[in-house]
Amino acid sequence: MTRLGRPPLDAGKRRGAPIQVRFTDEERRLVMDAAAAEGMSVSNWVRARAIAAAKRAKRTDPQSAGGERL
Repeated sequence: MTRLGRPPLDAGKRRGAPIQVRFTDEERRLVMDAAAAEGMSVSNWVRARAIAAAKRAKRTDPQSAGGERL
């Protein structure tokens, strides 16, 4: 019998570790509007921006690669 649905993703492509972020109503609207303006889901928009910012931070501050500073 043929299986229905999407085939399973490779282990390296699976996303399963959510990060919870809280926004004010105004911040949430800004994020949602920006994502919509680029034709992206909010999750994809936030993920893309967070990863880009992390890469920039890593390039400009080599110590940031060691984890979060308190």
